[in-house]
Amino acid sequence: SQFRTLSQSFSTDLVAGKDLHHIDFLEPFSVPPVVSTTIETDKFFIPHMVSGVTETGYFVKFGANVPANYKIHTYAVR
Repeated sequence: SQFRTLSQSFSTDLVAGKDLHHIDFLEPFSVPPVVSTTIETDKFFIPHMVSGVTETGYFVKFGANVPANYKIHTYAVR
């Protein structure tokens, strides 16, 4: 774009039984992007928080261990 905006949108399977996950971006950014997430599941929602965003990825911390068949959809923009 005119302002050199870059974005990535993708889904990642989460490992069951963990409450902390590291998500890698598809391609590194030149600076840390702004990250928005959506949890993809047909089960109950577990509150979560994004932290530690770098040029290559971020951490997501859940309020409990994640059960099987959870995905996180990432939208990152710089």
